[in-house]
Amino acid sequence: MSIDSKSAADLIVATYAKSFPEDGRKGMPEDFCKLWPKAKPVLAAAAGILLFVPGLGQTAAGILNGLIAVGDKIAADVCK
Repeated sequence: MSIDSKSAADLIVATYAKSFPEDGRKGMPEDFCKLWPKAKPVLAAAAGILLFVPGLGQTAAGILNGLIAVGDKIAADVCK
């Protein structure tokens, strides 16, 4: 299966929306371009904290930083 930036952004938003009960989503961003600027700093902070966990934490931080880079690429392609 191939995936483009638009379908990746849609998948992220759909998965994000499933994380909350429907009545708990009021006021939350409903598109990737509004969601990403709020999520990116939290993800970056989590990656920074994970660096202090020996072994798997450092691996997880590296992967999370890679996912942040992918999110930035999606934002560059989709949010114009």
